[in-house]
Amino acid sequence: MPAELVTAAPRLYRLGDILEAFDSFADRLERARNAGYPMGPVTGFELIDRELCGHLQPGLHILKGNTGAGKSAFALQVAAMCQYPALFVSCEMSALELLRRHTARVNEVSLSRFKDPSHANPLSADEMKRLARAAAEQAPALLIVDATQAWAHPDYIAEQAELLREDREGEGVLIVIDSLHSWARGIEGREEYARLELAIDTLQRVANRVAAPVLAVSEQTKEGNRQGATSGALASAGHRVIGYGAETVIGLYAEDEEVDAYGERIVTLKLDKNRNGAAGRSVKLKFHGGYMRFREA
Repeated sequence: MPAELVTAAPRLYRLGDILEAFDSFADRLERARNAGYPMGPVTGFELIDRELCGHLQPGLHILKGNTGAGKSAFALQVAAMCQYPALFVSCEMSALELLRRHTARVNEVSLSRFKDPSHANPLSADEMKRLARAAAEQAPALLIVDATQAWAHPDYIAEQAELLREDREGEGVLIVIDSLHSWARGIEGREEYARLELAIDTLQRVANRVAAPVLAVSEQTKEGNRQGATSGALASAGHRVIGYGAETVIGLYAEDEEVDAYGERIVTLKLDKNRNGAAGRSVKLKFHGGYMRFREA
């Protein structure tokens, strides 16, 4: 693990030493207010963003939920629609699969039509290519890190996020890790519990180094799956510390398997923890599993 992320000494400030940074922040806030744009990456769901003080604050954010709630689909949608550059570190799905899912959502075309050669309503190769290019144009500032074959080192993640922000001449960037547990497995020489603890600490340090939000998808315990929306902030698999250091813990809870006439089902998004507003607030979303799309109910 890189020494600068794990063993760096803390910095000491007098309050007066921070005034210049405070003034710069105040100027940014006023510019954003006057221009009508968010100060940082947003989730794209108005009610939730309002509870988060307008955007995802710099720091670690945990996205958890029960099986089938659409955590990866939600994280990819946020990355594509956050209004800022985004770095999506995928430890479980290939970049090609993520493009297929993004294309399905943007065009409202069932994902199976991009994957199943025996589909009853197939797309031609030319049509698939056209849809994929149209979808890619809608998220020009989204970069995919395919970490399915090689581990994404924290230095690499931080450096790519900084380069992406500079390339887009922006003041913010979003980092998504899908998933926390899969990424933690790349840390060698430690048992699973210790790896996860170090992974959490390291991603917090990456967030601080880049001054950006890091949204980490977290697996949920079997007990959390059984309890559903009542499971609270500490139901992520393997470690009670996951929720403690986070700015927010966002829970996605699928209420049932039934879908409506439009192919959607209700998923509750709940702020199990929120350092920047009231915790416990929730909003009903509709998830279309074919399109890999969420929308406010």
